[in-house]
Amino acid sequence: MRGAVTIFQLGWVFWVRHARRVVFAHRQHGMQLQSGCLTTKPKTLEDYDDKHSNIDIETAFENYARHKFSSNSYAQMKDKFAKINIATTLYDPELQLPQKQHADAMEEQVWVEYCRTGELVRDEEIAEAEEDEGAMEVEG
Repeated sequence: MRGAVTIFQLGWVFWVRHARRVVFAHRQHGMQLQSGCLTTKPKTLEDYDDKHSNIDIETAFENYARHKFSSNSYAQMKDKFAKINIATTLYDPELQLPQKQHADAMEEQVWVEYCRTGELVRDEEIAEAEEDEGAMEVEG
């Protein structure tokens, strides 16, 4: 599944709301999402045919970029993206990025805990942790 129609070859992250987060998406936009299973109760890999699958695993950015464009335009899209020039008044590539913020770390920890235990951390616990961080910032 991975990379069947990839354009940008971006690495994956497991952070919430990140442009490179992993998504299960339509391989061919505008068509029904199909698993590729040939029977309603597959038992072996013989019951799977990738030609009947319309699921791809990719980054959210790539999914949004491809949207409903024809696959014939992907090479041109990649070329256009590579030539985008953003003014340094809006983006400075030399600027040192800040360290990962606590809220991002909390979201990542929620994901890790969910994968480990199958239980989500309650929103109140996240809010309390963010409030504690805010109090520490004011004091420091």
